[in-house]
Amino acid sequence: MNVVEPSILGDVWNNRQMEVEAIVGNPVRMARENDVEAVKLEAIYILIKSLDEGASKGEKLGCFCEDETQKNFKLRWPALAH
Repeated sequence: MNVVEPSILGDVWNNRQMEVEAIVGNPVRMARENDVEAVKLEAIYILIKSLDEGASKGEKLGCFCEDETQKNFKLRWPALAH
C-alpha cells in the first residue's frame, strides 16, 4: 500500500516553510467570518503556525525516530520550547 503524506508534513520533514495560511489559516478565517465554531482547527492553526515561524527563523525542525521502522516519533517543536 502506498502511503501519501500531506504536503505540510513533507515540508516539516524537509525543513521548509509550510503553506500554513492556505491550508489551515483560510478555513479558520472562513469559520470566523461565518460565526462557525472551529476550536480544534484554531488550535491546530496556532500550533502549526508556531512550528512554521520556527522554520522561518532557521530553527531545525523534524521528526526523530528511535528506529526507522517504528511509527512512534517525537516532534521537535523549538518555537514552543521557550
